[in-house]
Amino acid sequence: MFINKVFTCQKIDSGEESGEEEAEVMIDDDSGSIDFQMSHYDVSETGKREAHDVEAQDIQRRTLERMLTVTSEWLDSDVKGSVSVNLGEVSGVYGQRGHEVAVGRERINFDLHVSVNDRGVWFGDQDLGLYKIPAGPKKDVNKNTYNNLYNIRQFRDLLEEFLYSYGRENRDDQDVGSFSYPTSELDDELIERVLPKYDRGNFGDAVQTAGKIVEERVRQKSPEELKEKDGSELIQEATKSGGPLSFGERSAEEQGVMFLYAGSYQAIRNPLSHRSPDQSKERYLDDLGKEEAHNIISFVNLQLRFLDQYASSP
Repeated sequence: MFINKVFTCQKIDSGEESGEEEAEVMIDDDSGSIDFQMSHYDVSETGKREAHDVEAQDIQRRTLERMLTVTSEWLDSDVKGSVSVNLGEVSGVYGQRGHEVAVGRERINFDLHVSVNDRGVWFGDQDLGLYKIPAGPKKDVNKNTYNNLYNIRQFRDLLEEFLYSYGRENRDDQDVGSFSYPTSELDDELIERVLPKYDRGNFGDAVQTAGKIVEERVRQKSPEELKEKDGSELIQEATKSGGPLSFGERSAEEQGVMFLYAGSYQAIRNPLSHRSPDQSKERYLDDLGKEEAHNIISFVNLQLRFLDQYASSP
C-alpha cells in the first residue's frame, strides 16, 4: 500500500503573497516494511525552492501509531501548547536540496522526534534539524501565525487512513482484531470514528476518541450557556441533579447519573488525552489492551444510548 498527501501554505506579508510553504508525506509498505517520508519545501517570492527530506525506513506500525497519538492529543487538548515524543532511533535518509549547503543523501541512523504546536507538525532529529508540515493553508509571516489547523487535521486523517488499511491487510497481527459487538447496536459515531482505531490495534486512541464523543454529545444537547465550558465542568453541570440533561426518579439517582458521566470522563478520557502512555511507569491505562478497550467502548455506547433516550435537548 502506498499513500501520500501534499500540504500547501500560502505565505502572506502585509496582505500580499510572499511565497509558499509546502510539505509532502509519503507512507509505503509495498516492500513488506513501512517507510515514512516527509519532504518540506520553501519557495521564496523569487521562485527559489529549497527542500528538506526526512525519511525513516523499515519502521514499525507502532511508530506511526505514536505519531497519530501525539497529533490527536494535541488537536483534542483545550490548551494548545506544544507536545513532542521521541520515537527512538531509526535508519533512513536526511536530505537537503536546492540549497548551498548539502547535508547529503546517504543512509544514516538518527533519533526520530515528532513535535506538534500551533505552527505545525515537526519531524526529524533534534541535532540535524526538524522540518514541518505547516499548520494551515495561510501564514502571516510578520506574526509567524497560521490561519487555522487544517493541515494538522489532514495529517491526522492520513495516518488514520493508512493504519486502518494496514490493519485490514495484516489480520494475523495479534494486536489487531474486529470488535465483537453487533454494529447494529453501536452508536453511529463509534462505528465511524472509534472502530477503525480499535480494528488496527490502537486501543488507547480508540478509547480516548470514544470519551471525546461523549463530551461532544453532551455539548450538543446542552443549552447555550453551558456550551463554552470545558469538558469536565460541562459534563458535571449538564448532568448534575436538576441539570438540563439529568435523568432519574429521585435526586440521588440523578446524582448517580452525574457520577456515571463525570467520573468516567475524568478517570478514563482525561488521562488518555493529557499524558503519553509509558509502560515503564506501570500506571493504569498505560498498557490498555484489546479486552479493556472493548469493555470501555461498550460502556460508552451505553452512555450515548442513555443520553439519546433520557436526556432532553434544549
